[in-house]
Amino acid sequence: MYNDIVTLYRLDISQDENGNEVATLIDPQELFCKAKSIGMKEFYAAATTDMMPELTVVLSDEYDYDNQKIAEYRGVFYDISRTYVNGHEVELTLMKRLGTNER
Repeated sequence: MYNDIVTLYRLDISQDENGNEVATLIDPQELFCKAKSIGMKEFYAAATTDMMPELTVVLSDEYDYDNQKIAEYRGVFYDISRTYVNGHEVELTLMKRLGTNER
């Protein structure tokens, strides 16, 4: 059942007046989803590459996902590290954003 909400964002990279790159989250899209845990096989495979996936969210329709890079789920921001289309569903593997939990 898709009874949870995830917000997906595009990442816009621009430059400030000093030439530094500034990342901004744009085009928020709220979608219904269902969450599931990371499988053991995927968890251990990711650990060998120093990646730590936290969870997977499943969207009911693959056309809802438009290559966004950031997700917010239950107030926590994540990088979308992997996508997997399974029939009409799309599974998004989420990793906590490095450093802080800020946008």
